[in-house]
Amino acid sequence: PHDLINTDKSKTGTVGTPVTVKVADYDSEEASLDIKVVSISDQTTADGFAKEDFFSAGPTMNLYDYFFDKDGNLIQEITVEKQVEPGDGIDTLGKTVSKTFHRHLYNVKVEITADKDIEELFHIFRFEAFGLSNEGKIYGSSLNGTVEIIGYSGSNGEQLNLEKGKTLVMNCMVYADEETGNDPCFGIITANGNTNEAEMTYYRIKE
Repeated sequence: PHDLINTDKSKTGTVGTPVTVKVADYDSEEASLDIKVVSISDQTTADGFAKEDFFSAGPTMNLYDYFFDKDGNLIQEITVEKQVEPGDGIDTLGKTVSKTFHRHLYNVKVEITADKDIEELFHIFRFEAFGLSNEGKIYGSSLNGTVEIIGYSGSNGEQLNLEKGKTLVMNCMVYADEETGNDPCFGIITANGNTNEAEMTYYRIKE
């Protein structure tokens, strides 16, 4: 999103209001996508998500185990070491501080409909989550916390096919530390390979 956010190729979306965009894979016929963010809800349990919906953090760890306890409740507080000053690794060591963050997880429900059959939707379409400061700067992680997508229902990264006229419903799990304030955003990026352009619609998670 860094190349799109402060250009005319990005716009702010409104929850509940559909957005129509033209998309195409390279050398394919253009299709029209209707995309609607239906709702954004803060949740404290894994309700609506299976463990398999969460991304992996390496070969031995599923992110579900990092965010939820054995009863499926969100682990709401975490203390981590954050580097505030780099060291050169020889004469000086990096300076770190211990910081406590308060976790929030948001279920973003999205509906997608196309006027043509689309194979491998993720060639032309993707989700993003990021922090957007008042100064217009984008971040994934900062001293004030982290904003990221940690999983979504329906495919867990596999390619999706979309049938003409059928509505695909996806639920995305977005993680944002409370300390990020009102910065967290959810973005939908679409691409048109015929024009070699991409555009993004983004939504403020906390209004």
